[in-house]
Amino acid sequence: MFDQTSRYYNLKNLVYKIKEKNGEARTITYKERRFLPKVEQMNIIQNVSVLPGERLDNFTYRTIGDPELFWHICDANEAMHPLEMTREPGRILNIGIPKIR
Repeated sequence: MFDQTSRYYNLKNLVYKIKEKNGEARTITYKERRFLPKVEQMNIIQNVSVLPGERLDNFTYRTIGDPELFWHICDANEAMHPLEMTREPGRILNIGIPKIR
């Protein structure tokens, strides 16, 4: 359902069953809810300033080499609204990886 690099890849699939008006059953499969990890659960390996006019995908490519992994930057900064992270040039963002349990 999701690529291995997706933040949703390791979440469990859940099932919801409903009964249609015609009496037939229908199954809906969905992913369990994902909560933002706390910064304390991350290994912060670097702090980097946002450049003027930089988008989050460009920032992510510049810092970790893959623009599609922007959610790693979001997690390390407890960001619910990713677009706000690069609005202010000079803002310092955490670059982190999850701690292995």
